[in-house]
Amino acid sequence: MTEIIKQRHELIHWLENVQDVDTIHALMLLKRSWETSSQLSDQEKEAIDAGLTDLREGRLKSHGQVMDSAKVRFPGLF
Repeated sequence: MTEIIKQRHELIHWLENVQDVDTIHALMLLKRSWETSSQLSDQEKEAIDAGLTDLREGRLKSHGQVMDSAKVRFPGLF
């Protein structure tokens, strides 16, 4: 049995015994998040990958920089 299959079985066994409501709610949120991400279009996935590449390569703007740019571009909103 491969390691990933062992880990999956371990998680299933653990989940069968979880009683904590907060843990179950957190796992349900994780499940919904995963299901939603698996429904992304190819274009959305490519945009996310491009953003992650920018992040890894240091092409970032701070929140302040983005807000300053938005105030110049859309002055009527602020």
